[in-house]
Amino acid sequence: MEEKLNTIISEIGKLNNGQKEILSRADKMEHGQQELIGRTENLEKGVIELIGRTENLEQGQVELIGRTDNLEKGVTELIGRTENLEKGQKEIIGRTGNLEKGQMELITGQKQLSSRLENVEKGQDKLSSGQNEIKELIKHTATLEVLKEN
Repeated sequence: MEEKLNTIISEIGKLNNGQKEILSRADKMEHGQQELIGRTENLEKGVIELIGRTENLEQGQVELIGRTDNLEKGVTELIGRTENLEKGQKEIIGRTGNLEKGQMELITGQKQLSSRLENVEKGQDKLSSGQNEIKELIKHTATLEVLKEN
């Protein structure tokens, strides 16, 4: 019986050691569980922070889309204005061509006028010379009439 008792005591010792091992493992598991809870909380905080940052990125993206739309509208407006400037430039070039033609016509007209004025001056000189000749003839005629009467 003593042998049975020793066997039981030995088994109880083994059970006690097993229980200690189980308690140690349970403590380690509880510690691991607490560590996992802490890490999970950190992960949750990280996820919340990531959600906040993602929302900020989404808001930034929406703002960038709006600004890009404004830039595209501005580019379209600038293209339209540039086309208007090009049309205006072509019109100015055409008008400048017309002004140059008009200027050439004025120069030609001025030359013709100058030539005609020279002809008028020559005609006036001839007229003046003719008038002087007529005056001389009138004087001669008057002198001849005076001589005839005498």
